[in-house]
Amino acid sequence: MADTDIDLIDDVVDAAADRGDNLVTTELTALVERHDPVAIESNAFGVSVDRLVAYADALPEGGHEVTPDDVRAAAAEAVESESWVGGGRLYATGDDHVSVYPREWHEALAGEDDVRRFVETIIAEVGDSEAAFGEGGGRGPGVPENVLLNAVTVLGTPTWEEAKAQLESLRDDDVVAERLDQHPDARVELVGVDHG
Repeated sequence: MADTDIDLIDDVVDAAADRGDNLVTTELTALVERHDPVAIESNAFGVSVDRLVAYADALPEGGHEVTPDDVRAAAAEAVESESWVGGGRLYATGDDHVSVYPREWHEALAGEDDVRRFVETIIAEVGDSEAAFGEGGGRGPGVPENVLLNAVTVLGTPTWEEAKAQLESLRDDDVVAERLDQHPDARVELVGVDHG
């Protein structure tokens, strides 16, 4: 582990280290966005590349796929789109800042606590949700549940458990529904709305 001038959150380092060689740069970025108060309370969208590099550098040596050079390379290749062009990549969200979500999602959903608003905004932003999310979440329109819950917990205020409970409540109230294909990451859609 190298010394750093940036104060890091031990729980974020530990959570990243627990992922072992399964950790990827986008997952490290999401962990920092979700749990690091500096990233959360910043007026900038996403997290600074320097901060991500410091987290990668703080990981115990050996058994980790994410290095500071990997973070720099992923940041250099960050998508310069303000709207969703797919997962598994970083989005440029401002001066030397990146995120796992596009700037437009940050602008619309930062600090939001209503899961229904996330479904509405994401579906409206991506247009054809079936094409936007590809194979993720099974077939049909809507937002894959995992994409939705991750977006809620990275951009919004609820924890994973709170977001999941709110989603269950919205299902019980027939506000949202999932396809009947029983996919483990089924797509969530608003009841009575054409999600094309």
